[in-house]
This record gives sequence, structure tokens and C-alpha cells, in this order.
Amino acid sequence: MILSYSQVSTFERCPKMWYYLYVKKLTLPTDPNMEFGKKIHAAIQKYLLSSDDDSWGQKAKKYLDKFSITDYQIEQELLFGNFHGILDVVGKDKQGNIHVVDWKTSRIEYTEHDVVTSLQLTAYAGLTLKCFGKLPKLVHYGVFDKNSGFFAGYASSRKEEDVVEWDRRVEVTAKLMEIEYNVRNPLSCYSYNRKCHFYSKCWSKDSGFEGGLELPKIGGK
Repeated sequence: MILSYSQVSTFERCPKMWYYLYVKKLTLPTDPNMEFGKKIHAAIQKYLLSSDDDSWGQKAKKYLDKFSITDYQIEQELLFGNFHGILDVVGKDKQGNIHVVDWKTSRIEYTEHDVVTSLQLTAYAGLTLKCFGKLPKLVHYGVFDKNSGFFAGYASSRKEEDVVEWDRRVEVTAKLMEIEYNVRNPLSCYSYNRKCHFYSKCWSKDSGFEGGLELPKIGGK
């Protein structure tokens, strides 16, 4: 089984959702935010490859220039063992140090904690180590705010111990996937302030309230 960061993160979020998406091959409805993100990625890729006049691409290129990342590949596909990833940008600066950049579109403000603890960036750092023989000097999030057009870059480093920890997570997750450990995780039913698309599949109507029963109000006015 070839795994990706999306598979591992989905499984850790809710094994049942992973089962619906990757075993049963069910699909999610179109998400406007994801569609916007795809357009931004396409615009950046086009600009970096051809230097067309695009404001999003210009911001991305300016960020790469800030770290002197000139020798780079776009949408670099890497595979090592059973783990697969597509890196938005992997390149070298003038000193020969490797950098990995992942573009994000978001309406939320990222924090130092988000970047330092990002498992996605750790996974990409691990792929870089295994495929190129050394860790990136820095891993980056380049974040675009779709409402304001504001761009912010965030950079962090990773150690080999971080990659080892991530590899253990992947190993454990893969073993659980093999035995179809597809249990429900109620804590993820309302992730990102919205109900999971598969909610009705997991929780039958028989489990709902009957007869107009209401929950008592506790605290406040």
C-alpha cells in the first residue's frame, strides 16, 4: 500500500472517514476553498515556469528569492518505500542547502506553533532526507489569504529525530489500515466547525432525540 500524507492524516483524524474515502472510494462534495487552493497552486506553478504576469506567482517568486532559492523543481513527486508525496517546491539556495516549500490558501492566521509542529512539513522533510540524502535546511509554508490577497511566509527546521517519530506514526498507521481498523472518532464529526459529510452513515437516525426532547441549558443566561 502506497501512503500519502493525506491518507495518514485522514486516518489519524478518523479511521472511519479514511475507510469511506480510500477503501470504499466514496467522494466528498466539491469544496470551494479547496477549488480556490487548486487555482492558486496552478497560477503559482505557471508563473514560476513561465514568468507570466500573475500577482500570486510574483509573491511566490519573491518569497523564494528571499531565501536565494533559485535551483528548484515544481510539483516534485517523491516516493520512498511505501510513502509518497508531491512537494510544491523543492530547491537549493546558493549555498547548496535544500528547501521545501508548501503553498497554502487560508483565512486563518498561522502561528509559530503550527509550523514547528506541522506533520506535513515533517513528512516532506523525511522524504527529502531519504531521497536526497540530507534534511532540508528549512521547510516553509507560503500562505495566501484568499480574501485580502495578503501573503505570509513561515519557515522552520526539522531534525532526524522528528523524521524518526513521523516514520513510526506511518508504520503504526499502515498496520492499522491493513486490519481495516475503521472505528469512528466522534471528536472529528464537527471538525472545522462543520458536520462531516459521512455523519449520517456513521450515526443512524435511531440514535437521535425523539419527541422534541431538548438538552437542558447549563450555565449562562
